[in-house]
Amino acid sequence: MRCKKFLIPIMVLAAMSVSALAPQESFDQWEPNTQKTKYWKDLKTVPANWNVHDRKGNNSIQKTKDGILLNGLIESKRYPTKNGKFYEIKVRARGKNGKLKAYLWEHQNGFKGVAAVAWILDIKTTEEFQEYTGVVTVIPWWAIQKASIALDGSNVEISDVQVKELKVAKKAAFSETIITVPQMDKVAIDGLFDPAYWAKNGIVIKNGMRDVRTGEISQRQSVVSFLADKDHFYIATDETCSPERVQAKVSQRDGAVYLDESLELGIISDATKQKELIYHIGVNFDGVIFDRIVDQTIGQYYMNFSSPGLKTFRKSYQADGKNHEVLILKFPYSMLKINDPSKTFGMNVSRNYQNPVANSNIGGVPYIDPVKMTKFRVVKGAPALTWEVDSLNPDGRYLIRLSGTSNAKGVMQITDGDKKVLKENALSGNKTSVVLDNRKNAVYRGQYEALVKAADGTVFFKHKMNLNTENYKAQKEEAAATSYRNALAVEHYPFQKKINIRWIGMSFKEMKDVKKIVLDITNPAGKTFRLERNGMEFYDGNGYGVLPFTPTPHGKYTVKAKALDANGKIMVVGQGTFETKELKWVGNKLGCEKVILPPYTPIKVNGNTVSCLIRDYKFGKNGLLAGMVADKGEVLEKPIDFIVETENGVLKRTSSEFKITKKDIDRVEFKAVNRYPGLDIVLDGWMEYDGFLWYTMKLVPGKNGIKLKRLALDIPYKDGKLLHYLGESIRHDKNFFEVDAELPGKGRIWDSRQASRTRLRTTFLTQVWIGSNDRGLCWFAENDKGWELKKKTRALEAIRDDAGKIHLNVNFIGIKADLKEAREIKFGLLATPLAPEKTGNQTALNWNQTAGMGILNVGTEIFDPYISDLIIGDNPDLTRLIYIAGQEYDAGDTELKYFKDEITAFPKGFYTLGASAIKYKCRGPYPENYYSICYEWTQEMVDFYMWRLNYMMKNTKMAGIYVDNSYPYYSANIQGTNNLWYVRNGDQIQPGTSILLFRQLMKRVATLNYLMKKPYPGIGVHNTGAHYLPRYTFVQACYGGEMDIPKNGDHFDIFYSAKPETLLGVNWGLRKGMISMLHSHPKTAKATRAMYACYKIYDCAIWNNGLATKIHHKLVKLERDFGTSQPDSRFIIWRKNKFVKVTNGAKNIRCSYFERPGKKLFYMANHDTKAQEVVFTLGANGTLTDGETGKVIQPVNGAYKLKIEGHDFRCFVWKGK
Repeated sequence: MRCKKFLIPIMVLAAMSVSALAPQESFDQWEPNTQKTKYWKDLKTVPANWNVHDRKGNNSIQKTKDGILLNGLIESKRYPTKNGKFYEIKVRARGKNGKLKAYLWEHQNGFKGVAAVAWILDIKTTEEFQEYTGVVTVIPWWAIQKASIALDGSNVEISDVQVKELKVAKKAAFSETIITVPQMDKVAIDGLFDPAYWAKNGIVIKNGMRDVRTGEISQRQSVVSFLADKDHFYIATDETCSPERVQAKVSQRDGAVYLDESLELGIISDATKQKELIYHIGVNFDGVIFDRIVDQTIGQYYMNFSSPGLKTFRKSYQADGKNHEVLILKFPYSMLKINDPSKTFGMNVSRNYQNPVANSNIGGVPYIDPVKMTKFRVVKGAPALTWEVDSLNPDGRYLIRLSGTSNAKGVMQITDGDKKVLKENALSGNKTSVVLDNRKNAVYRGQYEALVKAADGTVFFKHKMNLNTENYKAQKEEAAATSYRNALAVEHYPFQKKINIRWIGMSFKEMKDVKKIVLDITNPAGKTFRLERNGMEFYDGNGYGVLPFTPTPHGKYTVKAKALDANGKIMVVGQGTFETKELKWVGNKLGCEKVILPPYTPIKVNGNTVSCLIRDYKFGKNGLLAGMVADKGEVLEKPIDFIVETENGVLKRTSSEFKITKKDIDRVEFKAVNRYPGLDIVLDGWMEYDGFLWYTMKLVPGKNGIKLKRLALDIPYKDGKLLHYLGESIRHDKNFFEVDAELPGKGRIWDSRQASRTRLRTTFLTQVWIGSNDRGLCWFAENDKGWELKKKTRALEAIRDDAGKIHLNVNFIGIKADLKEAREIKFGLLATPLAPEKTGNQTALNWNQTAGMGILNVGTEIFDPYISDLIIGDNPDLTRLIYIAGQEYDAGDTELKYFKDEITAFPKGFYTLGASAIKYKCRGPYPENYYSICYEWTQEMVDFYMWRLNYMMKNTKMAGIYVDNSYPYYSANIQGTNNLWYVRNGDQIQPGTSILLFRQLMKRVATLNYLMKKPYPGIGVHNTGAHYLPRYTFVQACYGGEMDIPKNGDHFDIFYSAKPETLLGVNWGLRKGMISMLHSHPKTAKATRAMYACYKIYDCAIWNNGLATKIHHKLVKLERDFGTSQPDSRFIIWRKNKFVKVTNGAKNIRCSYFERPGKKLFYMANHDTKAQEVVFTLGANGTLTDGETGKVIQPVNGAYKLKIEGHDFRCFVWKGK
């Protein structure tokens, strides 16, 4: 479960004294223009203190009675400022059909361009003057010394501009939430499902869940209750629901339970220490648990936490004619290291609702926000309390009640948003109530806070109800009139020309009863027409009703939907709007030119051998590889073949044929037919010049069919020393193995059941690579469509034969199967290395990406190429790549709204990870620019990217893309166009993951980069903790990293294993790098040096992302001065180092080096925990200099002696005599 919810901050402003950045321009003073301009008309004078920008276009600036008439871009002079300053900008403007954008440009001393741009206003003006206001905070990420105001106008008259520094004032309405739970001697287990037991002995909050984005009472509600005794804490969520409604879909521990109806907790054991570890726990109604620890100091999380002692209970019951589902959590205080529960600990108690989607918690704050967590205590004698809104009526009539029992003296109050006491009563030993009755006089909006405190002022309870029943009125107006539940989502699919009506979380009865879907559609001209269909399809508990739809004309459409039963009675309703237009970019061929991209070379065919760069694929008659030479060495022990088995034993092939059917410089195509008794295996395949080999295998049974026991692919490796696979949890699975050391024995030594799964319903894996540090072969597939497996059948397995050789067996059919008709199965092979290994990655990969604010963009939409290039600057040695967040795309892209439903991975799925940046206005003034949808790879999405990227690369200095989160994402949206999914067991969706489309995007972007002669690298990816090889053949820089580094540990705690030897030590033919991810806590010399001791015995770049920069820059300079990336440079990895010999028995010393004629650059690392004295000799005479201090190291009797601290390194430069 990712941390996905962030509340967009709401700020109350108070003006301070005017700061240094305070232009108050009335444009009444003008001065001669001294600039040379190409695109401005008759520009002789300009307003005082303002400059014009010579951007392409038809630009002009004229005096008016009240100010200026602007058509163009102007900038004020630069005023002193500093990081974190908070400003209000006001612009007075008018103009019929005028447009105005206002920016804050932030500047660094010594940088000619613009360090950062805040886009504050984007307005359409009217004929009358109006004052437009925006607020912004100067970014804190790097030093800012000055700022200026930029105005971009089109037919707009501006009279003045004002800037004032503001401060953030605390909200007067409410402060933190406080809950004190009475401590019982012992909670009775049989009382847990009795609501009266919780009310008598604990804390109950009814209808008090608040939306994390708005802070208002959520559209979905629960009763949330708390009990406690001296050893355990209890939380219950009670939900009113229809029969069978609360259905859990996630069954895998640590799966994405937040996609189910679920309870989610963020807990800090000591609320006074906001930098404590956060325990993050999610549980769905089936009791499936997700848990992890979030280390705030370094921004990492640890998945090895397993909530010891956590228990879950579930019960359904009926009350007041309604169905209820109750989920209860019980956990010991010791689980969270809460030593004394009477002292404050922090806990946010949140609910994930799915129909409709809502993310809510008690405090209305981000889920695991450490600053705003609810403050809990467990205290003997504290009052038992119930705080409730009796119902959430849309007419503004409700009753608010605070009631409780306590032996302590004190007071209970209900206050308003200004802390005015509305109702008050004294605590007594009897039940006490405070009631606010709005049932007679409708009050739609109101802020109410319950406050219970002891006589000495100690606060027992404090909680806010922020009601806005107008939201309910607007959303439930039709439902209130008709009593119909709003449960249908309307989705428009322009590429497939259809509308889909989705009913999420249907009960079995609802599936049985629904007989018709009716749509009333209003087109842009106001005409309404009707579409109908019979019934729905059902998958995984959801209903789908698809209707053909071609919009005529284009424009905005409104749809009202209803589901009917057999009697024509309305069951549920729904409504939605969408906008259509002609999407001319669909099907574009940008980047599809036939070119051979370097370093690759044209394909050569010699008989049945197809050769590409440093690899020879030798095809056998069966169409599979009979041999595979990679970088002058054989990969296979013997030919790849099929294993076909029936109850009568293994079948022998009767004949086989292989033929190359088409060949060109960039691609060959072939066909093979293998005949067995009762079965033909037909292979149609193609291979491209990057070595990517793809098969479509058709299993064709005889006319009487065939009963198979097993059908597998057997790949025998010549040197299978390392194994690397990709599962669904690549960060947390052990997916790297040193085969001999970690997988001993004969026969089956590993199988895919060991991989964790979240969405997959079999043990299918998308990729397994086996090989050595020098070469290997990768098997891969997008899905297991056409396979025959049960849930726990071994889909893939590694076998050690009697001769000690390693085989990969791919069990396409792993259980008994009766084949009566043909079926297709698709898979691929890719040999490594992809290309000759190049040295000096640290100095060769000089690039940066736009993640937060590198250009003026939303997603890949560039809003102003000119301003974007000002931000990029003129550094000729630095390549700029636009940031793409893997499976996420910015919702604010102005083209996205026309096809969003078509590519969205799951309904209403979005992330607000960027919301914390809204105060910096780096993506403009619109909130939708700061959250993203989760999308699926489709051909249209690839075309869309190419359309956007082509414009960006043509019109700015941007060179290509950087793809974050490039690990497997499994697609299960059956309404999409990628068809990676299939249906198992009648209604279960088995997802797939895209390889071909991702690779196509990489290839097309690389082609644009090459044809436009853009700088290198043009494509980078963050591979996190795995190489998704078939996706990466056209990638020019691969960065791993982002591991869970312990707070008091270092990289050796998580990285010293087969992982570095595979990720960094294998010759993949890829440029390799690692992201440091040290963040704030261990940004020390010790932590940085431990990281270097891990990484720098490999030839990899380290991306400077929060480490001890002096050490980093010193070593980068050392490598640059040495020339590690020059053509004559070689890298000798530690296991092949024969030049350095350790002679005194020091343990775990590894030494690798760069070599150029007459000199070498060594990194010698101590991988032991203790400091060691190392004595070593060199293979030739010369001068040895300490790379960090510049001091010459003298040998004694031909040997060198020095001390290396534990988990540290030394570096030396050797020059021969």
